Amino acid sequence: MGRPKVESEEVRSRVQQPLLGQLDKWAEKHNIPRAEAVRRLIQKGLEASKD
Repeated sequence: MGRPKVESEEVRSRVQQPLLGQLDKWAEKHNIPRAEAVRRLIQKGLEASKD
């Protein structure tokens, strides 16, 4: 039981205001936690810059 194992690694970073405020507003708008917002925005950025 419990959560299924997922291959992942913790990534830590510092984010200054006002970027953090923008991140929190985006997360709130999409009704998701900050960590999920970071994951989604990273994915969007990577998809937008496919080289």
